Amino acid sequence: QTGAYKDCLKQASTQAKKDKVAGDSYEAYARTACSAQITNLRTALIAFTVKNGMSRKDAAKDADLIVDDYRRAHKITEEMVSTGDYGVFWKRLR
Repeated sequence: QTGAYKDCLKQASTQAKKDKVAGDSYEAYARTACSAQITNLRTALIAFTVKNGMSRKDAAKDADLIVDDYRRAHKITEEMVSTGDYGVFWKRLR
């Protein structure tokens, strides 16, 4: 599930550049473009976490954080590669 989501983010990023999606709009764009992969990943993460003893409510919150982390990490990576500014990651953490 993780691989499918990461692949979708790559494709969405490429398409967003072609469609000239503004930086602030990218997260919503990626969420829409990858909605099926997000659903599948969330379902798998929730099932795994519940199986290991976490409540479904907490597992859903955790899954949402993980999905968002993947999207943000991909966006930062894309920005670093496109600008050549490899300090972007550290700037984002501040």
